[in-house]
Amino acid sequence: MENENTKISFWKKLIFSIKNFEKYEIFLKEKKSKSTSYLLKLIAILSLVTAICMGYIFSQDMKSIKNYFDENITQLSFNRSTNSLSINNNEKFDIYSERILNGKIIINTGDVDDASLEEYKNDLKQHENGIIILKDRFILMSSALNSETTYDYASFATAYSLEDFDKQYIEDFLNSSTIIRMYIYVAFVIFVIVFISYFISTFITVVLLMLLGYITSKMFKINIDSSGIYNLSIYSLTLPIVLNIIYVILNIIFNIEITYFRTMYTSIAYIYLIASILIIKSDNTKKQQVISKIVESIKEKVDEEVKQDEKENDRKEQNDNSDKKDKKEDVGESTDENLEGDI
Repeated sequence: MENENTKISFWKKLIFSIKNFEKYEIFLKEKKSKSTSYLLKLIAILSLVTAICMGYIFSQDMKSIKNYFDENITQLSFNRSTNSLSINNNEKFDIYSERILNGKIIINTGDVDDASLEEYKNDLKQHENGIIILKDRFILMSSALNSETTYDYASFATAYSLEDFDKQYIEDFLNSSTIIRMYIYVAFVIFVIVFISYFISTFITVVLLMLLGYITSKMFKINIDSSGIYNLSIYSLTLPIVLNIIYVILNIIFNIEITYFRTMYTSIAYIYLIASILIIKSDNTKKQQVISKIVESIKEKVDEEVKQDEKENDRKEQNDNSDKKDKKEDVGESTDENLEGDI
């Protein structure tokens, strides 16, 4: 069984896991390391697709930012000696960004008093996220996290070795090859974060599936060890993960949402696991019936041969007895003849 299983490629396993319940029996004796490796590959594919889709959206958002920057930012400059920023000649203006920021940006690099700043903060509290860009600092706000974080330009300039720059410098940066490397870096970071997240959530699901598999096997009196249930739980997640890959594309690229997708995801895995266990039980029952018939047939043949041997032995005994009797008679006649001769 193990030698046969090692010949099955990743893609064949994927197809078997989705289309052929009866093939699940070949996964029972597979090593845990192989089934775990199979699951990690699925998670890696899901994470890669997610990273590519989110990287694509990030690049599109950066293009939107660049276009907005070109059209709406008429003047921008940063003075390193004073660590001060100036945008659009210090005029106040707002940017609404539902797709990128899911909130609002307030820009005013002029002199802002405490009352005006408090007004800006109250305004942003009406949105999920917000940014206030001022002359000497910027403030990040999140209503969901109920947080407010302030960063001053002096610290940024020191940490990232910033020098004086203007609008042309930003435009050159957005059009340089550096931005492409930044896309790749962002996609890589997303891949790592998503892989870890999917890894944790998927293995929690595997544990829950194992518990269900154990209960089901005991309920139907099927002898499957923990290693077998672990393997079945992993392969039962194949279709849900494939559907998740499709959903990621639809959700991120086309903004299509399925409200109860997570519930459906888990339900499909449960159905696949229970179905595979029941089919294994059915196959084992059929095998037991076939074995019983073979054993019964062999037993009948053995009984028949034993009877034939007994009959053959009876014939031999009869023949032996008959031969002995004939010999005795021959010996008696011979003795009588000898006696007569002597007389």
